[in-house]
Amino acid sequence: MAARLLALALIVLALAGGAAPRAAEEDRGILADLISRLLSTPATRVSIGAVDGALSSDATIRDITIADRDGVWLRLDRARIEWRRLALLTRRLEVDRLEIGKLEIARKPLPAEGPVPGEDQPILPELPLKVIVRAFALGELSLGEPILGTAARVSASGAATLGPPSEGLDLTLEARRLDAAGTYTARLGFVPTPAGQQTSRLDLKLAVAEPAGGIVARAAAIPDLPPVRLDVSGTGPLDAYRAEVGFEAGPEIGANGFVTVSREGAARRLALDLEARVGGWLPEAVRPVLAGTTRLSGTAMIGDDGAVAILPPGIALDGALVRTEVTGGIGAGALADLRVTVASRANAASRTVVGGTEVGRLALQATIAGPIAGPRVEARLSAADLQVPQGRVRSVEGTFSARPQGSLVSAGTPIPLAADLRAAGLRLSDPAQARAVGDTLDLAFRGTTGPRAGI
Repeated sequence: MAARLLALALIVLALAGGAAPRAAEEDRGILADLISRLLSTPATRVSIGAVDGALSSDATIRDITIADRDGVWLRLDRARIEWRRLALLTRRLEVDRLEIGKLEIARKPLPAEGPVPGEDQPILPELPLKVIVRAFALGELSLGEPILGTAARVSASGAATLGPPSEGLDLTLEARRLDAAGTYTARLGFVPTPAGQQTSRLDLKLAVAEPAGGIVARAAAIPDLPPVRLDVSGTGPLDAYRAEVGFEAGPEIGANGFVTVSREGAARRLALDLEARVGGWLPEAVRPVLAGTTRLSGTAMIGDDGAVAILPPGIALDGALVRTEVTGGIGAGALADLRVTVASRANAASRTVVGGTEVGRLALQATIAGPIAGPRVEARLSAADLQVPQGRVRSVEGTFSARPQGSLVSAGTPIPLAADLRAAGLRLSDPAQARAVGDTLDLAFRGTTGPRAGI
């Protein structure tokens, strides 16, 4: 919905600037019809107050409201665009300046009560090949308390050049809280390889600095809403690139490390070396599993043809109690051949002890194969000597498979699913449950997701 509204605002303003001279009431009717067709849902009502600047390259639209069955949830007092209409002939949307006054979003819109005809259709048959916004300014974005759990007011400014990466990318966004402390910065600059030079250049900067109870902490559901500091930065040629990551959100959540890229023949070597503390971000039941510091490390080769090969011993995620490893790669034809292994790590003699749970051995092996847009997933679980407050089990063996019959990008793609689980040597603590279940448990599941879903 948000993407459609943004596209809607640009399209309406553009058409307002290029319309033929008409009476104000007729202008309003044409725009209302256009908006109704673009949003195409009987549950959404859009109202426009006025449009100024018809037949010019400087147009303003005023007093937009969007309502659902519970009333108005979005208000925009004014939006102005200075743009170059002739650029559309070359499939470029060139905006010299886009100004948005006060945008109020009181809450999230209600979901449609039923299927919305045309919701999955593109807004226009063909959008411009390249979008250039030389200057953007948002006077105030006012978010209602239902969205984040507290009201927030933000202003922002920036610029953007978006289109085919081969022509370069440029994005700058600076935002700050108006009702509290907090600053937010995003910068992305990609300069493709010019003639006579050897490599492209990438400049990246992400920065967040906010006190306790801020927007990012709330949006990411970080427990206790601590102060948040994020700094991701990298600059230089892609054939010799290094990006550093720093993140802090209270004493139990954080990350630091680096990512490097270097040229080797017809490929680039990508190396990861990051340490993170994520236990405080997890639900209480699984928090002990990733307590302390977890390290992500590994190397992959990214070919100029798009193929990705993970170099031995693989990309590993090492925690105090669990090690996860990914090997294999993705071929140039976007065909995946990946293997994932997860294994418990002993922390008490030959066992893994976490709270009231003890594990003698736990291993998960999975393969991901086929087109990356719809790969087959096969997994096998094996565990032994498990003990929880509810009882004990000598061994657990299970399998799972998912085999999409097409691309997952299409919402209607059916996905046959199958799962089997066998637990042997059960000793439940509750006598009644022990008598009802016995010492062996077998579970089987078969089903299909999609338009013909069934079990």
